[in-house]
Amino acid sequence: MATNDSKRTSNIAFLIFGICNDMATMASAISYLYDNSKSGELERLRGLEAIEDAATIALLSVLKLPVDACCLEVGAGAGSIASWLAAESGKDAHIVATDIDTNLLDSSASEVWRHDIERDELPEDAFDLIHLRHVLIHLTKSSHTRVMDALFRATKCGGFLIAEESDLRSWHVDEYTPDAMRQTFSAGVDAMIAIYSSRGIDFGLGARLADMVSNVGFETIKSSEKYRSVQGASPEAAYQEVSVRQLAETAHIDNPALVPRLCAFADCFRDRQLQYRTRTTVSVVATKRGWTKEQCR
Repeated sequence: MATNDSKRTSNIAFLIFGICNDMATMASAISYLYDNSKSGELERLRGLEAIEDAATIALLSVLKLPVDACCLEVGAGAGSIASWLAAESGKDAHIVATDIDTNLLDSSASEVWRHDIERDELPEDAFDLIHLRHVLIHLTKSSHTRVMDALFRATKCGGFLIAEESDLRSWHVDEYTPDAMRQTFSAGVDAMIAIYSSRGIDFGLGARLADMVSNVGFETIKSSEKYRSVQGASPEAAYQEVSVRQLAETAHIDNPALVPRLCAFADCFRDRQLQYRTRTTVSVVATKRGWTKEQCR
């Protein structure tokens, strides 16, 4: 159990490391593919939570954390997982939720940091649990090793990392979908991948996630893959439509020629004739096990 003095010291450290370079962080928020300041972004994030929170909570629920655990939610979005951690972890736990744009985060449920994981520092040996979901997929491929190393150093000895990331190449439209719609869907996936690729983003990240985690020193406990079969005009399809339309707005700047393909792609999700398989999400549960205090630091 942490003493009052150690908790005060820890809180001071949080404040120091929570101070970001505002200009760099604001620049990141502007260049981010999905902008929290847009009117439909809360709807989009709530849609993602409705789809994926149950699977994430299933991973988190089996972990044995100390009663005074310090947990970090990276890229917390609208904050549902940070709020769940705060409710489940008890009054002695400390939950930190970060994002490059914190406008949608509830500071009453957790400590909120405006923080860019690609540029800003994290305190070392500070967290019993770090969770991130669909965060690395939005970072440049060249930054992945540096970010993963920072997450490793920020994890306490015996602490846990849960990372969930996608492989965008795994989208698949069902053969029973009308041919014209299948072609539109496939062209839309290609356009989406082209935007990610033009920004130096690893659109096949999910397939490499387990290796990335182990390469920095984590020991993998569990690795799993999941995808869903979805029909057009369903709640999940509605979430995907919102995501693609926001991506089309980004394409106006990145590559205007892709906008018609993305808009047609978004229209597909309203049609009940569409049957598709979602992108594969890879989940890795790992621990910083077998390290001495000196090695951890």
